[in-house]
Amino acid sequence: MDEPTLPDRFKKRKIVQWGLAYLAAAWAILETAGYVGDQFGWPVLVGQTLTVLAAFGLLIVLVLAWYHGEKGRQRIGGLELLILTTLLVVAGFSLSWLRTRAEAGMAPAPSSIAYPQGDDDRPSVAVLPFDNRSSDPEDAYLTAGIHEEVIAQLAKIAGLRVVSRTSVMGYREADKNVREIAAELGVGTVVEGSVQKVLNRVRVNALLIDARSDEELWSNRFDREITVENLLDIQGEVAVQIAGSLEAELTAEEEALIAVRHTESLDAYQAYLRGRYFQHLPHYTQADVARASEEFQRAVELDPDFALAWMESANAHAQQVFFLTDASEERKSLARAAAQTALALESPSPEVRLALAMYHLRLDRNGDLAMEEIVQAEEGLPNNPDVYEAKSTVFELWGRYGDAVAELRKALHLSPGDPSVLTSLSWNFTNLRQFDSALAYGQEAVNQAPDQMWPNLTQALAIWGAQGPTEESERLIERLPHTLDWVIWARFWQRMLEDRYEEALSVLSDPDFEWVRVKMWARPKPLLEAYVLLAMGRTEDAARSFGEARRILEEAAADDPNDPRYRSSLALALAGLGYRDDAIREGELAVSLLPTSEDAYYGLPYLWDLAAVHAALGNADEAIRGIEQLLEVPSWVSPEFLNGDFRLDSLREDPRFQALLPENSQESEPLGERG
Repeated sequence: MDEPTLPDRFKKRKIVQWGLAYLAAAWAILETAGYVGDQFGWPVLVGQTLTVLAAFGLLIVLVLAWYHGEKGRQRIGGLELLILTTLLVVAGFSLSWLRTRAEAGMAPAPSSIAYPQGDDDRPSVAVLPFDNRSSDPEDAYLTAGIHEEVIAQLAKIAGLRVVSRTSVMGYREADKNVREIAAELGVGTVVEGSVQKVLNRVRVNALLIDARSDEELWSNRFDREITVENLLDIQGEVAVQIAGSLEAELTAEEEALIAVRHTESLDAYQAYLRGRYFQHLPHYTQADVARASEEFQRAVELDPDFALAWMESANAHAQQVFFLTDASEERKSLARAAAQTALALESPSPEVRLALAMYHLRLDRNGDLAMEEIVQAEEGLPNNPDVYEAKSTVFELWGRYGDAVAELRKALHLSPGDPSVLTSLSWNFTNLRQFDSALAYGQEAVNQAPDQMWPNLTQALAIWGAQGPTEESERLIERLPHTLDWVIWARFWQRMLEDRYEEALSVLSDPDFEWVRVKMWARPKPLLEAYVLLAMGRTEDAARSFGEARRILEEAAADDPNDPRYRSSLALALAGLGYRDDAIREGELAVSLLPTSEDAYYGLPYLWDLAAVHAALGNADEAIRGIEQLLEVPSWVSPEFLNGDFRLDSLREDPRFQALLPENSQESEPLGERG
């Protein structure tokens, strides 16, 4: 009998059938895993591991089919065993390499920034988180409140340099000694303390330590009945006694500020502290600011004379106006009424003035009034980094990013390692297109807060501006929860910048997803889908999606006609449908609703969209003129980012556009001093 040919052997062993069946099953599993991973924000490593296993699984199935696909061949031979063992070993090494690579990517990168020191020779102190010694864990709020207020009282003393609460909170569970902590925070002394609540009494222990010698410089114990008066007295006494131990002289004004009591109601005071907590979370959300408003409202209901709570209530309302979550006249009226009540109750304290500054900035974008209040607040809050962050926000409003950076450096001096300040520095440098600094500060922010959204997202955006999309920018984005609007937007753009159109569509596939609605843009799902379909050449499908986006955006604009986000997105949808006059009218209206002369930062998105509208309509002159304008001023628009914007594809062959791309653009001068 003739020896079977190789094709006959494949046929008898059903190699092709086994392979196709396996590939179909593997494809279904990977697709399902990809969808589930998107919903739950699985790390990239999970998908990579499944892909590696699927690839080696195919090889193993083919080996088994070859040796066992023909009836009667059931014994495992030596050669088969050797092949299977080799495949499993190689798969193991591959998975180990993937895991090591992922762990290396997650590990903090070495810091490449120098924390500002200046010529500040004042005695310096860091108040570490107090221990809660109460038997009831629910009493932890009291410990946290006393700790925060001790820092706040110390911060009023100009003769000291006091590290912010944000910086010291990272050492709550730190396995480091006092000397190591002091070196990292750049201070000479450290305060340790504990709080114990028993029935209606509170006991506070505090200890001041010289970090270099580990010598105790001062200690005291305070045992009082729990009342607002006693709590504030304890906090003030701790601050004054520490200042005395460090030979820092208090002025009469500082003593008066420390003695101020904003309320006599314990419940109102606690509601105020809760409101501040939600108002100052690292990333603004509508839910957080709504909760803050509720807590401030509760505080003023419990104590109608609580001026600081009234002012913070006004500020919380103004936040909703500024970030366009509710810019209604009713919301503006609530903000103004609360501010007027606060100012009628007392001559503004430094804390009230600082809140008033942010109110002016957020409600009316009045930078002049805001800066006046900040300057006055600074006199009574010489160690409060919020003062310098507020100044930086005003400078951003004015487009003076170099000045904003200078103020943020001052904040970082008082709040070393603060991820919020580091993130703001990174973003300001990105707008200045000074990408080495942007990436350095961004990486340090990620090191300090690897689980927070804004450090990771800001670093990814800096990478886009400096280099375009990379594996690193994708890793930073993918580690974030995939249901957040900003993360959906970033995941979509990462894929579109790399022409990964099918994957971009999958980002939008969640049936519960309807909008990306953030501070700068409001994009309905059909508008994003239309751009993907257009890039894929599916023009009829894209037109249907543009039409659906138009319908949704016209309804949104009718409900809120003064929101530039809806007008700008509507302009893009109309341009996609070819409605030239209507698209340009809506785009220009968006620009006029929030011009860069009113807000040099938040006005930029609408200029960028208008350039994209002109590009879609074939108005190359107007589109390139708009892009050049954005490149001449500080903004996130860079030659690298320009290179990847899929909305500008109609301009690719224009020599004027090509001259703006990275390989042709001239190195621009630093923008930090343009003011």
